[in-house]
Amino acid sequence: MVKTGIRTRVHGTMAAMCFLWAVILSAALVESDAYRYAMLLLAALGSAAFRRELAFVRVNWLAWLCMGWGLYAFTRFVWLLAMTPLHDKGSSEWLYVFPMFFPILGVALYQVRHRLAETISIFFIVTLMCLLVTTQYRTIITGVNVTPLLHKNQIHGAVACGFLTIGAFYWLMYWISRGINASWMGKVACAISPLIQILCLFNIFGSKSKGVWLAMALAIPLIAISAMTHIRVSRRVGVALAGGFVAVMVIGVSVSRDNMWHTAGPTAVSAIDIVEDIATGEAVGQRLTEAIRSPDVPFSMNARLQIWSNAWELFSAAPWVGHGNSWIRLWDQTQYASVGFTLMHNAYLEILVRHGLFGLVVFDIILIGFLNQVRACYRRGLISRSAWTCYWISIFYFLVTIGSNSNNRLAIGEAFFVLTGAFAFFCAIKMQTAQQPSQTAEPTLVN
Repeated sequence: MVKTGIRTRVHGTMAAMCFLWAVILSAALVESDAYRYAMLLLAALGSAAFRRELAFVRVNWLAWLCMGWGLYAFTRFVWLLAMTPLHDKGSSEWLYVFPMFFPILGVALYQVRHRLAETISIFFIVTLMCLLVTTQYRTIITGVNVTPLLHKNQIHGAVACGFLTIGAFYWLMYWISRGINASWMGKVACAISPLIQILCLFNIFGSKSKGVWLAMALAIPLIAISAMTHIRVSRRVGVALAGGFVAVMVIGVSVSRDNMWHTAGPTAVSAIDIVEDIATGEAVGQRLTEAIRSPDVPFSMNARLQIWSNAWELFSAAPWVGHGNSWIRLWDQTQYASVGFTLMHNAYLEILVRHGLFGLVVFDIILIGFLNQVRACYRRGLISRSAWTCYWISIFYFLVTIGSNSNNRLAIGEAFFVLTGAFAFFCAIKMQTAQQPSQTAEPTLVN
């Protein structure tokens, strides 16, 4: 009776944790703050119940770096809040404390490893239903921009659709390499993944987000190459998938090229002109000032240039450690403060203004550490090639999107940040568990 009660509680905890991970994934579908509460609950469950895995985390240098950085960012925020007369609260400063939770979230993800396949499959079934209901087919065809899924504007929705495209593709690739008939999940993936990808790409086109267009244009060749090289069951299947994916894109671009040029052409021409002038020796600041004053530069690009000029001005005043949460008070003193935005539309500048070069270097080290941990786990055969490829291509895609928008401060960006860190420590725990004499590698979704 006692053992039955214990098993019931364990299964109940696992079900609750799977649901919370699904809530974090849902940030791709619905823009809300629910993922933050799910993250905190998962951290609490992970730290309270699973001390054995926490022991593995304690010997990981990257875990200490993440927790140390999170503590530093939190302490600095509180210190500036207490010491400044205006009580600078900043804006979205909590994002920089998130790394503190990554190791324990890795523990929480590891605990549900045997239920990840079902969780992800159910998520993609819900994704298809959401896409079918929310896609504005007629509006997109007419060339009017739309907001995909249940997001607050078209850029947010487009970024989410990009993630869903990549995720659905590698979900299908995983089951093809494992065997579509091996489970009902493989059959579902084969049936709905192509439709999810097509609807997501259709919504990305309809969003008119130039930054996401560029990110997908750079990611798609990588996806195609990976499809041709890592299918173990049938190379022909990989070639067919890659060819079909590229064919859909080529046809889509051919049909809509006039509309796409009307949306992105003037911005592309202006950007090329600026880069060429700087490359020939013209001072960066002078060329940006000329571009801001030029009537030929599109409005959205002009606004971004003003914002970037303000951000660079603040960064130049404190290049090493930034201004912390005091930056938002100083923003009113910049040259183009009247632009009306405090979102810098560039995540790299967001980091530089708050935490300077020191912060950017720390985040680079953390990201490289994440990639190395996941790659090492893949090379040891503990996760699938599909999982590893999806991981680094998703990161590449996101790093491109944050060059022209502050997507790191969106719900989808913060949720992706959480998943990226959690999966890296999930892999670290798998490797350390496999080293234990009494442990053997267990097959999971990512094997």
